[in-house]
Amino acid sequence: MSHNNIVRLLDHFDSRDYLYMCFEYNNGCTLAELIQADFFLQNELIVREFAYKVAIGLEYLHDNGIVLRNMSPKQIYYTNATEGKGVPRLSKFNKAVILGPGEVTYG
Repeated sequence: MSHNNIVRLLDHFDSRDYLYMCFEYNNGCTLAELIQADFFLQNELIVREFAYKVAIGLEYLHDNGIVLRNMSPKQIYYTNATEGKGVPRLSKFNKAVILGPGEVTYG
């Protein structure tokens, strides 16, 4: 899977007890940090584009049967935030689940 609004998985491996995932490095900050710094008060257009790109990333995950069950502002990275031309990227899939056709998840 590859999508511009999702942090790329570069590699993975497992041990007897754990699955380890190696993701690309994203230079930027989290949505939580942007909210704390009142970044979005600058321009409504940036807010709209940010929300749209996050929704497109979520749609891509859902279309592939992946559901993020613990999404929060700390799990959305924004690259090049200082230029206002950043790219939001969904990350931290530690509680994500893969659902098959007709399956649902609770909590």
